[in-house]
Amino acid sequence: MTIEEALERFLTQLRADGRSRHTLGRYERHVRLLSAWARDVRHTGVVGDLSHEDLARFLASPEASTSAHGGAKRQTSVNALRTSVRL
Repeated sequence: MTIEEALERFLTQLRADGRSRHTLGRYERHVRLLSAWARDVRHTGVVGDLSHEDLARFLASPEASTSAHGGAKRQTSVNALRTSVRL
């Protein structure tokens, strides 16, 4: 199953659980960021192929650690991203 397929299933479950649109949006943004990074580094994009090392590389990447304005993301933002993509 690809990251994108897993995301859609996860979002469906969150909706069924009654999670807020803000929660849904946060998870969707974070997981799509991971998916884009995986494409950029030529990862297969298959969830089962993701290792802890892959996630560490993603979390250390500029895509994950830099804000849209070019500065470093706040630690709370990085922690939320880490929570969204944990295995």
